[in-house]
Amino acid sequence: MPSKRMSRLAALFGEFFVVGLFTIGGGYAMLPVIRQQLVNKRCWLAEDEFYNGVTVAQTCPGPLAVNIAVYSGNHVAGPAGGLIAAFAVVLPAFLVMLVVAIALSGGSSDRLLKAALMGTRPAVAALLTYAAVMLARRALPHARAQLVALTALVALSFLRLHPIWVIAGVLVYGHLREHVRRRDRDHAGTAVS
Repeated sequence: MPSKRMSRLAALFGEFFVVGLFTIGGGYAMLPVIRQQLVNKRCWLAEDEFYNGVTVAQTCPGPLAVNIAVYSGNHVAGPAGGLIAAFAVVLPAFLVMLVVAIALSGGSSDRLLKAALMGTRPAVAALLTYAAVMLARRALPHARAQLVALTALVALSFLRLHPIWVIAGVLVYGHLREHVRRRDRDHAGTAVS
């Protein structure tokens, strides 16, 4: 049994290390890669579990990539899995930044680095767009959810509301909607009795 657990932890480390190493653009750009690795390739998470994890990760403080790694790792292999996945997803960025810092402090030209970064911008934009479309397809299954998303987008883009107020507003909306739904269900149950 311990060898099976260690094997799973090692596999978890490997998957999240690869995600951290080859995904440029931050947490949202990592989501399609994480979904591919954990849902499609390894079958460690069901589709619903993955999207629930994204929701939980977005509502918690901290970087999205670390939060989703902790959620997924914990789901796959308990608390040790969460720690391993979080460490694995940030390790590549730490190592790359260390190498870049050493190279730049040595007086080498940063022209190559700037050129490389300029070249990655279109890929990052594509990854972020894909992540947005992937999340929207799952999170906006009906007109009510689409209206809430559109209202939040207008509040952020045109009214320039702070994201905290938008989040607070949709949390209140969700709570009130659930309260009304339960009240209606309870009344319908009382009427039948």
